[in-house]
Amino acid sequence: MEGIEEALYWHTVGIVADSGRSTGTAIATRFNRQCALLTAKHVIDKTSNESLGFFFRPPGTLKREDWWQGTSPAGRIEPARPIQIFHRFLHPNLDLAALVVSPTLNKHANLKFFDLSRESKLPRPMSSVAVIGFPADSLQLIRPGIPVIAAYTIWGNVERGKHWRPSDYQPSSNLLLRFLPATIGKHPGGFSGAGVWYHGIDPKGTVWSPNLGLAGIVTHYYPGKQMLLISRVEGLAQFLGQICPA
Repeated sequence: MEGIEEALYWHTVGIVADSGRSTGTAIATRFNRQCALLTAKHVIDKTSNESLGFFFRPPGTLKREDWWQGTSPAGRIEPARPIQIFHRFLHPNLDLAALVVSPTLNKHANLKFFDLSRESKLPRPMSSVAVIGFPADSLQLIRPGIPVIAAYTIWGNVERGKHWRPSDYQPSSNLLLRFLPATIGKHPGGFSGAGVWYHGIDPKGTVWSPNLGLAGIVTHYYPGKQMLLISRVEGLAQFLGQICPA
């Protein structure tokens, strides 16, 4: 589990928006040789590109602390920083957005772009999944206008809505994931736009190494059921195919 978390954090970016009053998460992707930060539309749609701040993976091995087990999370923190954004795309119907960035961003930040293709799809069966998000209630100000935040991981098994389906759930487009920290009063604010990752099956006889697959991204939360709504990877690939032509 720790090896998977270490690997997926390289593709995970935190976002601070709305003058530091809200947070979210994005995935660093590469599609048709173009690079973009993929997130939920509601994370960025009210904030200009110039006013967005971004958190990247801290140096070294990740410091792990369970966010929901304390009242003052103290995971490893990094200050937010601006980056150059070339284009912004908002999906007209879905809660998806993409910020096109330089393919050399990984030379200036601890970041690796995750390769997606138009043929990306969910495996069957799929193992348990991991999600790294930047909880809004872990945001701290070390100085006025200088926010820092800690990232935290949750694990679980995706559900296909067989026993309960919200009105905007579509089996071909969505998955559901129970947000377990809600059982002790935590809210997933800041997990919007977070990638939902699984570990692919390793070939027999090989040395284990992280083999990440992307299941989708978090776009919504249903507090009554304590469920996260996930936009499936097929829809993400279709969106990127429209904005990042070959």
